[in-house]
Amino acid sequence: MKKIIIIGGGFAGISAANFLRHSSNQLEITLIDQKPDFNFLPMLPDIISNRIDAKFLADNLQNNAEKLKVKFLNARVDSVCLKESKVTCLGNDIFYDYLILATGSQTNFYNDINLQEQAFKLDNLEDAVLILNELNSQKYENFVICGGGYTGVEIATNIWRYFSKRKLAVKPIFIVEKSNEVLGRLPRWMQEYTGLNLKKMGIEIIRQVEIKAVSDGKITLNNGKIFPESCLIWTAGVKTPDLIKHLGVKTAAQGRVIVDEYLRINPNCFCIGDNAYVEINGQPLRMGVQFAIAQGDLAARNIIRSMQREKLKKYHALDLGYIIPMGNNKACGIVLGLKVKGVSAVFLHYLMCIFRSLSISNRLGIIKDLWKNK
Repeated sequence: MKKIIIIGGGFAGISAANFLRHSSNQLEITLIDQKPDFNFLPMLPDIISNRIDAKFLADNLQNNAEKLKVKFLNARVDSVCLKESKVTCLGNDIFYDYLILATGSQTNFYNDINLQEQAFKLDNLEDAVLILNELNSQKYENFVICGGGYTGVEIATNIWRYFSKRKLAVKPIFIVEKSNEVLGRLPRWMQEYTGLNLKKMGIEIIRQVEIKAVSDGKITLNNGKIFPESCLIWTAGVKTPDLIKHLGVKTAAQGRVIVDEYLRINPNCFCIGDNAYVEINGQPLRMGVQFAIAQGDLAARNIIRSMQREKLKKYHALDLGYIIPMGNNKACGIVLGLKVKGVSAVFLHYLMCIFRSLSISNRLGIIKDLWKNK
């Protein structure tokens, strides 16, 4: 039996495990993740506003593994040796015939230990619940979100929703962005739509500035502006986990691994999802659930084809689009090449989230909460 190890139980890793198990029973598949649960990342901001209960965005990896007859190790991977085809975990060396790296991404604090200790992030369910608990404490006078990308906008608007749905006075919310505009890499019409919507909610965008210092709830910008008694949420970039950094392979921006046209690092190691660097028309493919799922499927297919000595399939990214949902039931995006905005865009976002949820019970829970908290 061929031994296959998948590191990472996110969308990419689960997709690969599903395809492999349904393709052959003659495989020894081991899924490794230091988290016990799969987290449904696209809806984490909804936990902050308490629109969705966190329990509906988690799926137990051990239970999923048992259904697939896959071995699950809830542990941290210490190292990977590509030359010797082995993974070191829990003090043991586990050798493999094929390896799939699907470790995802995490918040990048740019080696600033003080910032990492004092700022909140949004990498998983626990982070989202922690921010909600901080909102419940009512101890902050300002909320400062550093980074005006997708995540920053969604967090800011869900903090606004938290206060408005409880008929509380909305505390000042600021998005600090070092460039000229939020959603800087997206089309101009989306930047304008989002900017106008943020303004309607009273969320202020502070452009072309950076965080200079953070100390005991006081945030100082490099333009001299100071926010006392403030909650800082850091969304100013992501990177791959340190495990990837120590592989000794070529990487690009954000530490993403440069893969070949078949999503490989070498003949028996595939790299997929957020930690894989793929270029489309000379531009890096953005991190996204749809790409992670498709790459997981293709990596698994190519492992089967490799075992059968068949020609491998090349990866061709199919971009169905993306949507930026905001807490006041407005959204904007591009779906199948068409512009969508307003309530209809929100509907499409949640429809896709429900479709991609792993279990029927979670789908029903999401639907119930969306209806209750519309």
